[in-house]
Amino acid sequence: MKKIVNVSQVDEMIIQPLLNENLKHYMNILDSEWGIDREYEIYGGYAVVVESPLDFDELEKMYLDVTTDIAEIVHRIVEENGEENLLCLYIMNADFGILCVIPKENSS
Repeated sequence: MKKIVNVSQVDEMIIQPLLNENLKHYMNILDSEWGIDREYEIYGGYAVVVESPLDFDELEKMYLDVTTDIAEIVHRIVEENGEENLLCLYIMNADFGILCVIPKENSS
């Protein structure tokens, strides 16, 4: 599982154009509202990219169960090559937010 904590990391980690565009939009909001050097481990405001089904176990350790927790926002992103991702925003408590990128093959 990859963790993205500010907009400058998006292009370094993800190579899908539409996903990058959408993720940058949300990361720009987090950077401008909470600051680029925010204490994301304490206050949230970061994104995770699910790379394998085992990553869901890691999310559960962070008290996030994507099978039962309700996302505030869900975007289905379909690239020109047919690759699909879900971009989901979860508000854990108060303002602690986590964006999850879940590839279609890992979403079931």
